[in-house]
Amino acid sequence: MNNTSEGSRTLSLTRAINSVISEFYSELERNTRLSFLSTSRGYFLDLIGELLGCERLPGESDSNYKYRISNQVGVVAGGNKKSIEVETLQVEHVKKIILKPYTRGIGSYTAYVIATTLDKANEAVENVQRILDKKTSFGILGVAELPRTVPVGMSLTIVHKSGTTSSEKSFNKSEAARRIKSYIDNLDMGEPLIASAIYQTVRNISPSIYDVIVHYININSRPIMVTNYSTLWDEKLYVRSTEDIQVN
Repeated sequence: MNNTSEGSRTLSLTRAINSVISEFYSELERNTRLSFLSTSRGYFLDLIGELLGCERLPGESDSNYKYRISNQVGVVAGGNKKSIEVETLQVEHVKKIILKPYTRGIGSYTAYVIATTLDKANEAVENVQRILDKKTSFGILGVAELPRTVPVGMSLTIVHKSGTTSSEKSFNKSEAARRIKSYIDNLDMGEPLIASAIYQTVRNISPSIYDVIVHYININSRPIMVTNYSTLWDEKLYVRSTEDIQVN
């Protein structure tokens, strides 16, 4: 430093200071980015989740954790629609929740519970109702109900191609009953039954199936024409058992 001019010494000091300041701003920018949900990651994302009472699940990725944290804001808020949907969907045996406002007048709503199976439906409704009782604000009526259950049954015949073995025929018949039940049980509340979908569901089982003849369809134990069946908005079609699907 003693062998340089005053200008050189000033330039050297300025460069050293600028280098330190540059490192400081780089670190400040990095920390700022980690403080926002969209750009945070790892340990810093965990800290954001803790602020909202949303802990990371074992082995959960950053992207999935960010999604849960973003929804947690609505959950923490209280009895809003998102909060009710998120909590009730975690109830055992609940496949879907459909919320309908003003079903019993102003200040009321109904949570229609689509259960995974009919035998667990009442249990699912009871557990959902407990959540509604805790989440609903004072003066608001929230009721958990099952949709109006409409049982479905039918009889059909599978026409097999020549050369189909007896074991193949037996498998196709049992698989047809299972797949038809799955198709109907997965229809949403208010969604119609499509006759051609039943035909195609069975045809897709095996190339050994030549044709499918649906003899009749029972709705609420009453036979109807083999055609599409429209449901009301609060009705849900179910097949109680594969025994209700008679396959010849």
